[in-house]
Amino acid sequence: MDEKIIAVTKAVRYWPRPKPGQFKFGSFLGKIVVTDAHFLFLSRGGPGWDETLEHLMAGGLVGLVMNLATAGHTTRDLDLSALENKGSLRVPLRNIVGFEARRPFVLAYLTLQYQDEQGGLSSMAIVRESVSGKKDLGELEAVLREATGRGV
Repeated sequence: MDEKIIAVTKAVRYWPRPKPGQFKFGSFLGKIVVTDAHFLFLSRGGPGWDETLEHLMAGGLVGLVMNLATAGHTTRDLDLSALENKGSLRVPLRNIVGFEARRPFVLAYLTLQYQDEQGGLSSMAIVRESVSGKKDLGELEAVLREATGRGV
């Protein structure tokens, strides 16, 4: 069954823990897709050193707002083969326990907690690879709040 896309944001890095690391080791580069039923992280399969450099050299300004043009389409319009890549996630919105955008001085990030497939609690830290990262994460937090019906 196709799901309605609410938001898409690209050039996102995630660590499978509550806080991002100081370095890119152990992280995954990809994009986030929020549908009316799932939170998807479509990984490129690793830390994406080349992609990050290319994105930053291009200005790194494509944020969540510009990617909302995809909103309203369905998952039929997406290539979901990236779900097979290492680091990809598909979390039902009902399994999201909490989320919070954190904006310390140096690095803004969003922490998301969810119930995994085994019933345990897992966390992820999400960082935008752009100069508009703080703003984009605040918008992603608002999208999650609306999609899940939950606050922080």
